[in-house]
Amino acid sequence: MSVFPVEGSRPWTHEILIPIGGPGFLSRLEEIDAWLTHWDVIHEMKAVIESGIVIRFAEERFARAFAEAFALDPRKLPDATGTCRCSSDLQGH
Repeated sequence: MSVFPVEGSRPWTHEILIPIGGPGFLSRLEEIDAWLTHWDVIHEMKAVIESGIVIRFAEERFARAFAEAFALDPRKLPDATGTCRCSSDLQGH
């Protein structure tokens, strides 16, 4: 995975939330990891809440490509810090 070695060394400005659970979740997670590795996308993956994993991207183009590759809803949901978030339900895909 292409991640930055030092926490906070990159401005993670785009995030995608992936809900945990559902049929085929682990295989989808493996597909996500393979995609990120294949395209050598710089990202950070964190389990931020009990029900989801957040994948952070420094560049919008990577977040958008990821969302398109996994049929995620490309809506941007700005939070209090101005970060753009994409949120979707991968359980049915």
